[in-house]
Amino acid sequence: MLERLTGIKDKVINWISCGSFGLSLICLCIGLDKLFRYKNGDVYPYDLHNAYVGGDAYNYIINGNYATACFVLATMFVIIGFGVLVFAYLKQAYSEPTVKNEPAETETPNFQVEEL
Repeated sequence: MLERLTGIKDKVINWISCGSFGLSLICLCIGLDKLFRYKNGDVYPYDLHNAYVGGDAYNYIINGNYATACFVLATMFVIIGFGVLVFAYLKQAYSEPTVKNEPAETETPNFQVEEL
């Protein structure tokens, strides 16, 4: 029973870690999209992409702030993913019973000490 429960816990920890790294990748892609893909739509038909207000400078400032927020979220998810992995590793390392290494038996030579 305990082995099955430990296996389920390991799977949950692995899924949480993988999910955190996946969310980090999604946030990174969204941030790069906000940073590099901008189209104001000056000509008809208007095709706006990451344009919110009339001026280009304002849109660049807004997209820069959005990109910064997404990069911070991506970094946070990476830290959470590695934190979960380190926590699982330390939990496993401290829960295993330590085997005490006993010194190997050495043969003592049969010396006879002669008295003078």
